[in-house]
Amino acid sequence: MNKKLIYKIHKWTGVTFGFILFLLAISGVAITFQHELMPKLYPTYFHVEAQGVHLPLETIARKTQDYLGPEKSMTNLYAAEDLDEAHMILYKDPTRSLPMLVTVNPYNGEVVGEMSLAKNVFAVMLFMHANLFLGKTGKYLVGISGLILFLFVISGIYIWYPPNSLKQKIKRVFQFKVNISQKLHHLMGLIFALPLAISALTGFLIIFDFGYYLGRPLNGDAHRPEEMERMGVCEKEDQFKALSLLKPEEVKNLISIHFCTKKNSLMKASFGLRDQNFLNGYKRLIIDPKTQSFVQEFDSDKDPKSWNYKRLTLFPIHTGEYLGNFGRVIVFITGIGLVILYFSGLRLFFKRRKKLLPF
Repeated sequence: MNKKLIYKIHKWTGVTFGFILFLLAISGVAITFQHELMPKLYPTYFHVEAQGVHLPLETIARKTQDYLGPEKSMTNLYAAEDLDEAHMILYKDPTRSLPMLVTVNPYNGEVVGEMSLAKNVFAVMLFMHANLFLGKTGKYLVGISGLILFLFVISGIYIWYPPNSLKQKIKRVFQFKVNISQKLHHLMGLIFALPLAISALTGFLIIFDFGYYLGRPLNGDAHRPEEMERMGVCEKEDQFKALSLLKPEEVKNLISIHFCTKKNSLMKASFGLRDQNFLNGYKRLIIDPKTQSFVQEFDSDKDPKSWNYKRLTLFPIHTGEYLGNFGRVIVFITGIGLVILYFSGLRLFFKRRKKLLPF
């Protein structure tokens, strides 16, 4: 294969598409430890005194709605992960274009703090990493970016790989005597090639759910039912009552509640199976608040294996959680490495372009 052609593709794709990869890198770095850092960065919003047992979810929701008033609607509740941490509740204010959030003391139901979602750096970075603020279109663009990054890694190794002595070329990479940008670019590429390739490929597979689409026919599994959605009116009072349907062991491992929206009159409740963590299995209940009943259930202990590849295998590999905190540190450092690769690549590009200029 022509190395010059691969080099040109690598260079120009990097120049034109590199900024998106840069955004994904810095946002990925920012959210790697978001659960630990968010309460530390915003202590006045999230810190509460542990006081025994939490109030029932129904009571917390009612008290929060009383605080917000009748015109505002709760959209999501994210359960506290530590005993001294507040619940986070997102709500829609018809007078504002962006969602707002309140943090609520789970022991007494009182609001701890209120802020715009745009002022929460972790929320901003999460939306950027998930869909670049472009909704479903952005989500698929992020997935394609993962494939492009994977091809970047492969093409970069192919361009660099020496036809003769691998030992000598590796040795030259570590000799910072001339052309520092090129040496740095090559060094970062060598160090982070494998974790970048894994992160990029798993990101691509997660977005397009290839684990399911390839694994299902191989395992002979039935088609996965789509999560139910239903148009219609959803009363706040019905939603509050529906929260009381959840069992105490489910509430203990609660991850999130998705309240009704204008497009969907059904609620969703998500849990870890053995603790408050999706990595140890997950359960999701679809609730019809009008009939006060569960209309659908997903349980990773019962569902076919192929349904869970994305959540229980690909996602923890992508985030590093598959290897615990060690893996998350690797993901964090790899994101920084990608940022360095982007800037060193840009510097190389403009430096070489400058040499070609006739003036």
